[in-house]
Amino acid sequence: MLNPRPAWDDPEDLAEAVRRHQAGVWALLCEPNVHVYPKGLMHFGEQFDAALAEATGSAEDWAKGKAEINAAGRRMALLY
Repeated sequence: MLNPRPAWDDPEDLAEAVRRHQAGVWALLCEPNVHVYPKGLMHFGEQFDAALAEATGSAEDWAKGKAEINAAGRRMALLY
């Protein structure tokens, strides 16, 4: 679980949570049976992409990984 907030009104820091667990998060995303469903405000998607770019080494590497996940039909984003 990436959300460390014990209460709903605590601030959300997705990027820090991914940083703390980046090897495990990336390993999961590479598994063919893992699907990704980011949802929420646009800044959530931006935080998620920035954290995964850091985890993969660069924005280009994450863009490639994200494209592969999308092409495999393993990602559905609902950002508003």
